[in-house]
Amino acid sequence: MKRNRVSIGATPDDGSTSGRENALMNLSPARRAAGGMGRGPNAPATASSTSDRHPAPIATTLIASVGVLKTFSYLGLAYLVVTPAAGLFMRNPPEGWRPAGWTPAPAQAAERASRDFALNEAVRTRQWWTLWLILFLNVSAGISLISQQAPLFQELAGVSAAVAAGMVGIVSIGNAVGRIFWAWLSDLITRRATFAIMFVLQVVLFWVLPDLSSSAALIVIAFAILMCYGGGFGTMPAAAADLFGARNVGPIYGLMLTAWGLASVFGPLMMAEMRQTTGSYRGALHIIAGVMAISMLLPLTLRAGRKPS
Repeated sequence: MKRNRVSIGATPDDGSTSGRENALMNLSPARRAAGGMGRGPNAPATASSTSDRHPAPIATTLIASVGVLKTFSYLGLAYLVVTPAAGLFMRNPPEGWRPAGWTPAPAQAAERASRDFALNEAVRTRQWWTLWLILFLNVSAGISLISQQAPLFQELAGVSAAVAAGMVGIVSIGNAVGRIFWAWLSDLITRRATFAIMFVLQVVLFWVLPDLSSSAALIVIAFAILMCYGGGFGTMPAAAADLFGARNVGPIYGLMLTAWGLASVFGPLMMAEMRQTTGSYRGALHIIAGVMAISMLLPLTLRAGRKPS
């Protein structure tokens, strides 16, 4: 177990989390979401919610001394060494392993696939594409805000660039907090209910956001939105494991992360285009609220106990 923990902390990028979560969810069947996040009983911490920020000081220093292109090269080489080395320490438990004395509750058993699905089987199901769309819409909403946080805070609260940067730093913590909180909650109330709550909450948050002018209120609302953004990443691997089995959740969830990549382009471009066209953020934020209202219907189609076929 100690070797697993070392490799988890060393994993440098969200793109490598699918393998880590695959091992952790097999080690934490009772708490798939919390365990898959590396914060369950089998692992104390995960690098996924903070890895984006760890290289920032190093990258800033390197850019100032050697330039942007060499910085990317150096960081790429470092990841090329660290990631495979960390992966060597990751081990799945033996086939059929369970924690001593644990048996799945009837509610847990009813929501989980009766067998493990291969990647090519999973992608042919409606459930896989529903999860993909849920991730795409949730990321699009959160990353739209992330891409415009500083100028939005300056426009709505009338603060300086320095103050806005400080607000961004505080709000960014919500990403990490959300991954822990929503993952933990999903183990208690089901993934379906958790996704629905996140979407309903974002309807309200995005709708009221353009009417705020207080820095404190903006921080609270934006923090909550980023909690939902992080919560999608914290909950989705366990949702995939529930529907398709934990054995192959690495490649199944790994391919699902293409939704993150597309949303990272779509969300910021949509927000920037709406801001440039209308002259304010109100229209874009209200559109996102409307999309979230429609999106909350998607988790409801993932009926408890329905098995992919």
